[in-house]
Amino acid sequence: MEIKKRVIFIIIIISFLLSGHLYLKYKYNPMVVEMCFSGNLSRDDFQNLKEKHKLDGYSINYEMPYKGHTLIMTTGLDNQIRDINIIHGEYIFDVEKTEIVIGDKIADRYFDTEAPIGREFSILGKKYKIMGIEKNSDAIYIPFSEELISQNWIKKSVNFIISPKRRFYVTIERVENQLSSMGINVIDKVIYKEKIYGYLNLIIILAVIILIKYLVKLIKILINKVLDLWHKYKEVSRVLEWYEYLLEKKVCLVIIITIAIAIIMLIFSIFKLMSYLWIPSSAVPSNLFSLMSYIDVFKLKYSEFCLHLKDGFSNIAIDIIFMNFLFILVLIISAVAMKVKSEKTKG
Repeated sequence: MEIKKRVIFIIIIISFLLSGHLYLKYKYNPMVVEMCFSGNLSRDDFQNLKEKHKLDGYSINYEMPYKGHTLIMTTGLDNQIRDINIIHGEYIFDVEKTEIVIGDKIADRYFDTEAPIGREFSILGKKYKIMGIEKNSDAIYIPFSEELISQNWIKKSVNFIISPKRRFYVTIERVENQLSSMGINVIDKVIYKEKIYGYLNLIIILAVIILIKYLVKLIKILINKVLDLWHKYKEVSRVLEWYEYLLEKKVCLVIIITIAIAIIMLIFSIFKLMSYLWIPSSAVPSNLFSLMSYIDVFKLKYSEFCLHLKDGFSNIAIDIIFMNFLFILVLIISAVAMKVKSEKTKG
């Protein structure tokens, strides 16, 4: 019964982790890096940077609260960064036009039953035409304008897509260094690939732990089989040569060889799985044998968490927090249900 419970728990965990990975991979582009910055970044500045580093695309977003909603000034192409669920119309693709996208919650509040597409909407004293509606959203997306940069924006970020042909982390470092040389201070960065492959990493680690457990068992069995064969041979070594004895014990020898092959296959599988781990460079201690290096990594992660609490989490981080909460809730419910079932069976 205990083994059955463990198997069910493992299946639940792997199913959830795999679902989380696939959901994030579907919703977000894994080649995207989001950098929050202070200072003012124009379209022309980043366009030059894009061409220099051969980036596949980018989107600059300036955000602030506006009449109880979230106002986002964007250069467009956010739908290449993440999946934006437009239920009516289309997303911003030309910032030269005075067209905006609003959330369905805003549409319900201001337009009630009227069709909002094509209607005018005034923001910051300027009139815009509504071109799209986003599902389950209270955001307002307006086209990027140099005239509005001086507004009191709370969050400024640039999302850029790194080409698979480019060296990923080298490109991130070069972009950050160039922004710094332009007077743009990068406050925080979110590497989507690290977030998306986080769940896959956990599946790999869980699989490796299970394989190591069986590997240890097989090694113990192999050692016992070999020692048993050796001790029995010592008893008859005076009357039998070792090769004659092995011919007599060929069934036992086949079992030993089979176990040895299984051990080799398990070791190969463990190393193969480990090669698929995507470990963020920031999570790797500079010195694996120094306790202070591990403390430094912990301090860095804690500082990042405090920064997100202050300035807000990115969309992908919010999704991960929600999924983790849901995952813990499912595990608790499953554990309680199994315990109740077990008590009923005993009763």
